[in-house]
Amino acid sequence: MKIKKIQTRFGIKEIEMIPWNGKEIPRFVYKYRDWKNEYHKRLLLHQELYLSSPDEFNDPFDCKIPVAYYLLKEDKNLENIFLQQYIEKHYHNLSEQKKKEKFNLLKNKGNYKNNKVIEQINSEIQEYINTTAGIFCASAINDIILMWSHYANAHTGFCVGFDSKKLFNFFTDGGPVNYEKDFPLIKPTESKSEQWMKQIFSKSDIWDYEIEYRLHKQNAPKTVCKIPKETIKKIIIGYKMPQSDMDDLKKIINCELPHVNLYKTEPAKNEYKLETKKI
Repeated sequence: MKIKKIQTRFGIKEIEMIPWNGKEIPRFVYKYRDWKNEYHKRLLLHQELYLSSPDEFNDPFDCKIPVAYYLLKEDKNLENIFLQQYIEKHYHNLSEQKKKEKFNLLKNKGNYKNNKVIEQINSEIQEYINTTAGIFCASAINDIILMWSHYANAHTGFCVGFDSKKLFNFFTDGGPVNYEKDFPLIKPTESKSEQWMKQIFSKSDIWDYEIEYRLHKQNAPKTVCKIPKETIKKIIIGYKMPQSDMDDLKKIINCELPHVNLYKTEPAKNEYKLETKKI
């Protein structure tokens, strides 16, 4: 098993990695949950995952990176490549002479360089992403204080650890989020798959501490995906979860997920970090 060291704004994290479909993925991925949210409990009660639409994400830039059609105004070489690609895709049956005529016609019109047209095209691309991409977001780590604070109701919730291979096999594709300081540049000449990957898997580096992995299912936004029980391997309890809630959670685990290992977080005594202990 390989250990990968990942640098984040809060230091280096060491992640156990395993092979999957020609890639490397974490051995486990985690989902932070709020015990007070009845829908979050369904992950334990019914093994249901909710697949979000990108329009539900709280980051205003997440999955909303426009294609940089404005570059076609500035770069003549890029413009020529773009037009040639367009003609080969839509007019490949024409003779070479007719293709040249179509090339010149489109270039003279230059509709693709009009600001309103660019805005409309990117609006249509965004609508397509919102209505076709079903996304499940997880993390490669289970001990980040901010994530327990934000996503697990101030440490009163829980965190679910999944067997990554079993989980990833239920999705069309999956992989790590790419964290970048600079706004991603998506060229109009890039393939649709390249554009899609940048749009779905790019985020600002202010989020790099999450070490997020995304799982994607086509044509499944705002839907529920049921997974086998054995996909769930760990449950980690937030250190501030009330005893009554902890008792209820343990009852569910004993009934529905008796194979799962149970842990609890505790603040370290002399460091700004959480420790995870088996119970």
